[in-house]
Amino acid sequence: MSDDIPAMSVTNWGVPDWRAPLGYPTALTPRQWSWEFFRRNHLYRASWELRDWDDEKSAYALWESPAHFRLSEWVDPRDGKAEPRFFYGRRFHVAVPGEHVEQVEVYPGQAAIIVDLDAPLDAQLEEAKQKIERSSRRQRLQTDLYPRYLRILDGHDAGAKDAEIAQVIYDDELARGTKTVDEARRSIKKAREAAEKLRDRDYEYLATQG
Repeated sequence: MSDDIPAMSVTNWGVPDWRAPLGYPTALTPRQWSWEFFRRNHLYRASWELRDWDDEKSAYALWESPAHFRLSEWVDPRDGKAEPRFFYGRRFHVAVPGEHVEQVEVYPGQAAIIVDLDAPLDAQLEEAKQKIERSSRRQRLQTDLYPRYLRILDGHDAGAKDAEIAQVIYDDELARGTKTVDEARRSIKKAREAAEKLRDRDYEYLATQG
């Protein structure tokens, strides 16, 4: 956890033992999956604990508003049955020459276009439109991977490293020799990075998908 996030006093966040796969959900709606990831968000958990502080005492006033997370009200992150609604705003923006853009990152449900202002716009925009329409507008949700993603997040929150998590999750493959220790560790690292994006950023988009 980042040094600028206060230590959390609550140690039981209502999540299963990451070593026991049968404790994890397998058939949820996108909105339910969204909550499963978001309730593991470190900043939200810390904000939940600080929610009753008054502004004069708290150095984290912004975090004390659920609107910061696009929520209408606080929801206990220990409640695995909750289905809060996120306010998912329209993410459309046109940057013109001279405008400062710190970073261009294409999120799920988005497309980025760069046009040549020295060339005719109509042809470029029509080509971009056709290409976007040919592509899949809705990202396929890999829900079959989500239980493993949650286990990996919980394992890291419990203090386990990628190598230790790999030994548990890929126990059978390692025993059969179908996966090497290094392959298993790399697979866990890749899955953890995908899981962290869902936990920290893409939970909003996920909640809109069904």
